[in-house]
Amino acid sequence: MSDPEAKILKANYTLKQKAGDGGFSPDAVKAAMNRMESAVDLFPTIAANDLEAIEQALKIIRTGDISKPVMDKVYSACIELKAHGTMFRFPLVTMVADSLCVFLDSIQNMSMIVREIIELHLQTLKIAIGQGPRAITDMDKIELLSGLQKACTKALDESKN
Repeated sequence: MSDPEAKILKANYTLKQKAGDGGFSPDAVKAAMNRMESAVDLFPTIAANDLEAIEQALKIIRTGDISKPVMDKVYSACIELKAHGTMFRFPLVTMVADSLCVFLDSIQNMSMIVREIIELHLQTLKIAIGQGPRAITDMDKIELLSGLQKACTKALDESKN
């Protein structure tokens, strides 16, 4: 069942010949890892913009405006915090930001309880960033996340009524 017009072509390896096989020298990898480790110190500064965006949205929410554009600002800041938390190795920041994203995705009726949930997450994010990635024990992380989950569940239940 072969096609009589089919041809086998030999690949041209000129690019490989010009560029080489690729790969990284161990020294280059070590240098990159060192730069990444030192970049952890930059995270609080980077995260401050996202925290500020959430705080600004909360100011608007406190006036009674719980509109989609306001919630989108909170959500966007959370997405950034999730990404940066992962990149800079702040796992608690990633988990708390994810918790807020899941909550915002799940909420059906916006009410002032949403403000309280956002404030709880914001305060937890500030603690996680202020303490650093390794200062909070695993047990404390579990306790913090469990508390946030309970608050979110209660708020979601209340929003259905």
